[in-house]
Amino acid sequence: MKKIIKFIKKNYIIISIILGLIIIIIASVIIVKKLNEKNKINIITKKEKLYQYVINDKIYHDAIVSYQDNRIIDIKSEFDEDNLLYYDAFTKIVIPDNMIVIFYNKNNISYKLPKYSTISKNNDVLIINSNGKEYIKNNFFLYDNLDLYFIPYSSVLKYNDNTINLSEFSYVKVNNNYIMIYNYENDSFIYYDENINSATLTINNFVIDLLNDASVLNGNIGLLNRNIDSLSVLKED
Repeated sequence: MKKIIKFIKKNYIIISIILGLIIIIIASVIIVKKLNEKNKINIITKKEKLYQYVINDKIYHDAIVSYQDNRIIDIKSEFDEDNLLYYDAFTKIVIPDNMIVIFYNKNNISYKLPKYSTISKNNDVLIINSNGKEYIKNNFFLYDNLDLYFIPYSSVLKYNDNTINLSEFSYVKVNNNYIMIYNYENDSFIYYDENINSATLTINNFVIDLLNDASVLNGNIGLLNRNIDSLSVLKED
């Protein structure tokens, strides 16, 4: 015992340095571990039943959907990026590619919704999930910068000499050569391969001119912003 005490006294400085280094190493390991746990990417995968219409065909997808921080980051399934994806179990859509969200009661102010953003309805509340952030919004519709318009409210579609009442969460794809109509409430799809001379969607006192990508609100006509790349991602205002 005396020899040990004598050895410690004789090598006190060296032993202190060694013990200090050991403490530093242990502390560093603990800090790094906690930082890794804090920054750990938590990805959850779920099997979701989704569907979409491709012309007249209703196609179901048993998709593997990956979620991270409350947002979809990947969908493993063979789906058409030109058509919306619908959840089969509840009122929710996935945007397969970038789209424009347009707020028609705010002078058509527009934002970009990134790929895999979602629109859902829960207890009559509309929720837009963009990049994992949820926004409760109203008085908007979606436009894909081509032919597709998605309306989360009941609306009236008029084209040529026809009039159709559409439920919430319906959409229309139209140009001068055809019109495709998905009525969400009765899960019906209509495809007319014919010349389309006029097509409008009316939500209350707001009218969308589908062929000219314009809107009419209280008599004022406004062109829709079609340049997705120039838009900011949706944010709270």
